[in-house]
Amino acid sequence: MAALLKVVSILLTCIIGVIVIAPMMNADFLPFQMREGFRVSCGKYVESGTECALTSTCCSMLKSMAKALPRSPTDEEKAHACLSVKAALYDMDDYSYNNTRDMMLKCKSSLPFAISRGADCYKPKTTQSLSN
Repeated sequence: MAALLKVVSILLTCIIGVIVIAPMMNADFLPFQMREGFRVSCGKYVESGTECALTSTCCSMLKSMAKALPRSPTDEEKAHACLSVKAALYDMDDYSYNNTRDMMLKCKSSLPFAISRGADCYKPKTTQSLSN
């Protein structure tokens, strides 16, 4: 019973993240909400890489994050979003860069910055070292 309640709690948090937090994001970014939405929605997959942990909620969150950026985001807007996601990665115990890369591919999502603990959020994506 306790396990069921935990699963329901996690699912409700994910749903709230997509329904409430994602629409609130705009060019001003709400770093805490973005970080928490990403961590809650995608954390299990980033940590485990298990197929069943990659949910449509995670993919929706990634797409919402991409849509929250203006069509041509400034370097400051990209850095702000990158730092928010990077903070979420540091909240995860078993972070794996390979899992984050696979997650982006499987969700068919793209962000103008690398999702990596080692990302330099102030450099263009093409010149970044993508190490852990």
